Amino acid sequence: MRFPISVPFVADFIPDALPTTVEIQTASVLVEKEGWKLVRVRKHFLVKYGTGVDLTEGQYLLFAAETTNLPYPTVYALYTDITTAVNYMVMEYIDGNRSHCDRKWRPRAEEGI
Repeated sequence: MRFPISVPFVADFIPDALPTTVEIQTASVLVEKEGWKLVRVRKHFLVKYGTGVDLTEGQYLLFAAETTNLPYPTVYALYTDITTAVNYMVMEYIDGNRSHCDRKWRPRAEEGI
């Protein structure tokens, strides 16, 4: 793979047809922050999308997966809907315990660190 990755990006292997915009926007929201949402679509996909999504994050994931031995979710697609300025990062869904994601972390200053 050549870096930097050009956007739009679509992986050579995708386990199923990429999710449509309608599928993404009607999927159950797992996490919602200002400017973006994280949703699961069908069996294979986790999609982070919104105007606050920086596609550089997906480029970093691709680079890290290619250059390290650490496990990362596969990035299947990176693109922007130019009519809405919404960015989409389509990744591999990995089943697991999300309890650590749901905790509210205090800033280190509050912990006296």
